[in-house]
Formats: sequence, C-alpha cells, structure tokens
Amino acid sequence: MSAYVVDPKVINQIVSALQIAIQREGAYPSTYPDLRYMDNKNLRDMAEEPAELGRAMYAMNINAVEQRYPGDRELPGTYTDGENLDVYKYRFILDTPQMQVYKSLQCYLYQCTEGDVLGLPLYKALKEFQGELAAHIVEHSPDYEKAVWA
Repeated sequence: MSAYVVDPKVINQIVSALQIAIQREGAYPSTYPDLRYMDNKNLRDMAEEPAELGRAMYAMNINAVEQRYPGDRELPGTYTDGENLDVYKYRFILDTPQMQVYKSLQCYLYQCTEGDVLGLPLYKALKEFQGELAAHIVEHSPDYEKAVWA
C-alpha cells in the first residue's frame, strides 16, 4: 500500500461539507447528516473552527505518510520541503456534490491508514462521519425512495 499527502482542496471539500452540515442542522431535507446525532460529538465541535480542523486533518495526513515512509525527506503528495508543512489555508467550497465529498473523504481516510493514526480521535470521528454520509446519500436517493418499506 502506498500513501500520499492529499491536496488541500480535498480537505477543504470535507471541512466545507461539515460547515454546511452545521449551518443546516434541523433543516429538511438536509444536504448532510446532522452532526448532533453522531456518537462522536467532538467532530461537530471541531468543525466550528474550520481552519483549525483543516490544519489538524492536514497534519494527521502528513503524520500517517511519515509513518509509512520514515526518514524520507520528500513525501509523496503536496508536502514539498521535508522540513515544513505546505501552508494550509482553509477555503470554503460551496456546492461540492455529496458524492464528491464522500469520495474525497474516502480518499483522505485511506491516505491516513498508516501507523497509529487509525487510533486517533480525529480519524475515528471522520470515519464515523463517512458512514453517516454514506447512509445519508443512500437514504435520500431516488432508488431508496422508490423501494418498499418491508
């Protein structure tokens, strides 16, 4: 398995989706799952500070890649100088389709599956959000609406 540092745009898509989820809490129909009902309440709290959450996600991704390639000065991906993180800047991204957010989250989490990162609270919270988002997408799809409640 290989790992790389994702483009900050991927992180911004995920963090922006979390921001939209907070802004639209209680709205019906909702674009994203209601974070208030997740088992892990910390993700909602972290999403209140999107720039900090984005930086934490970027750092967690780099941590995982460094564990995959210990001692490498040049990590694959957007980490460019072996000494410092690329400057991560949060930028709100409006109108990313739900399926793209899901796929970006899936890619991001896959790139973080190295070493002890799987046990970190942020990883676990994002993994729970991934499951909630998948269920939300399916439950709001036309095929689901047409299916018989049995």
